[in-house]
Amino acid sequence: MDGIHGLLDSSLTGIMAAMIQREYYTVSRLTQSIKAVLDTAFEDLWVRGEVSGLKVHSSGHIYFALKDRDARISAVVFRGSVPHLACRPTEGAEVLCRGRMDVYPPHGSYSLVVERMEAVGQGALLEELEKRRRRLEAEGLFDPARKRPLPLLPGTVGLVTSPTSAAIQDMLRVIFERYPARVLVYPARVQGEGAAAELVRGLQVLGAQPDVDVIILGRGGGATEDLLAFSEEAVVRAVATCPKPVISAVGHETDTPLCDFAADLRAPTPTAAAEAVVPRLSDLQGWAADRRRSLQRHMRSSEDYARRLTDDLRQQLELRFRGALEVRQTTLGGLRGELWRQHPRNQLDRRAEALARLKDGLALAARDGLASREQKLERAKGLFAVLGPRGQLLRGYALVKKVPGDGRPLTDAAQVASGDGLEIVLAKGAVKAVAE
Repeated sequence: MDGIHGLLDSSLTGIMAAMIQREYYTVSRLTQSIKAVLDTAFEDLWVRGEVSGLKVHSSGHIYFALKDRDARISAVVFRGSVPHLACRPTEGAEVLCRGRMDVYPPHGSYSLVVERMEAVGQGALLEELEKRRRRLEAEGLFDPARKRPLPLLPGTVGLVTSPTSAAIQDMLRVIFERYPARVLVYPARVQGEGAAAELVRGLQVLGAQPDVDVIILGRGGGATEDLLAFSEEAVVRAVATCPKPVISAVGHETDTPLCDFAADLRAPTPTAAAEAVVPRLSDLQGWAADRRRSLQRHMRSSEDYARRLTDDLRQQLELRFRGALEVRQTTLGGLRGELWRQHPRNQLDRRAEALARLKDGLALAARDGLASREQKLERAKGLFAVLGPRGQLLRGYALVKKVPGDGRPLTDAAQVASGDGLEIVLAKGAVKAVAE
């Protein structure tokens, strides 16, 4: 028994190991993997088929199936994409849908999420319109630089539209409710044969009116075929060349006829165009009141500022004036003192004082000089008495002169010849002698 139990244990262990090593998908993982493949491989595709089992849910979503002879696939248009459909699905209609594949995991089902839809045969029309759009754009008719601003307060608004449509009633109601503007209406067909020519003529007639300030070209919504007149080349060119600013207000927000690109302003609806073309009178009055209050505040603020500025300037001027006056007074005082110093009378007084000082100085110098010279003279006399001829004679010397002669004393024996008369001068008296 122990051996059997050991064999069973080893078998179970092997089976469990095999189960652990085996790879497998859970249902959720498999569904998510399929969804990932569909999201990548079929994220943007066109599908053609017949509408079947159409149901419009209260939420706004549209559910149906697309089928052909051999297969069918579930499809859904979510509420947000409904306004973008070129045509609405109807039971049994053959349509061309653009969308993506999606998987709903709780049911394990897949469906086509439709974002665009058009009737079979409509694709060629849309392709032709796209070619026309590119050609006109290349000519510069859609250049943003061509677009003109709308007048702020239009006196007269022109309307080119059907006189029997609900759109004209909406536009007139909005305009007259908002602002007391004058309205000129050019009645024109907005679809069918001859509509394009009437639209062009309406733009030309209203554009030539001198009192028309702005023109609205508009109509209510409709199928793509109903709006074709507004994509005609003649209409687009008439919008681009109109001498007055043009607002294009054709269909609903999702409708984009070619005249939208050439207009100075594209409005999503005729009602929106009427709101854009004229301001609300009450808003203007409120704006004017706000501006009046703002101006009053600014005026009061400006007056306060001007008053403060004037006071500051007055104080600055007073300070500067006082400072300048003090400088001028100081300068004037200096000039007055200098003038007094330079006055002839003051100059004479100063010169007289200086002359008196000079006289006193000269007299003092003369006295001092005379005394000094007297002293020097006395010293010279004393020296002369000692060192002079008389002093020499008193010490026993004698002065010999030739007689007759020039009176000068003899200094050389050669100056005397034998028999010359001589006079010998002594300190006291003189002696006559004859040279041998």
